[in-house]
Amino acid sequence: MFDFFSGGNVHPLLRQLVHHKARELSHQPGFTPADAPDLEQDLLARVAERQTTYLPGRGRPEAFARTIVESKSATIVRDRRAAKRPPASVASLDQPPAGERLRLIDLLPSAASRTRVRSGEPDPDLQTDLAIVLKSLPSDDQAICGCLMSGTLSDAARELGRPRSTLQKAVARIRRRFEEAGLKIYLGEQR
Repeated sequence: MFDFFSGGNVHPLLRQLVHHKARELSHQPGFTPADAPDLEQDLLARVAERQTTYLPGRGRPEAFARTIVESKSATIVRDRRAAKRPPASVASLDQPPAGERLRLIDLLPSAASRTRVRSGEPDPDLQTDLAIVLKSLPSDDQAICGCLMSGTLSDAARELGRPRSTLQKAVARIRRRFEEAGLKIYLGEQR
């Protein structure tokens, strides 16, 4: 087996190859000439790690060392560039994505938007939001909602011909859909 580090000394060909590559890297963007000794150490360490995998019948030791040095150099450059990349753009969750229109009601705090409707009057925003969510529900869930708007759960079970326990599970699922759509704000302090 060929030893690049025989007797505690680095083979002269390897030393020259590593020195040349480290100088070359140190002149690239993101590196400084002061980085050259550290780069040499990284490249030598990689050759030392990999030298046990050298097979004399597959090529010359110089070609093997050159391949390892080139591969490690590319990895060092890639990692350095990745560390210098700017972070992903950060956007406020309070603002709509670019190109999306924003309504005035979206900018008002929820308490302010609730005070403009007098007690006993229907809230037009609630009606609009309810209609949007209702249309997004499957037809079976829409039927359940329609029955519950005018009667009790027992009435809905009789009208739809389903057990109350089945409707209770459906109501829980529908309630989650309404809450996920942001309609919980209309409940105020009730929940």
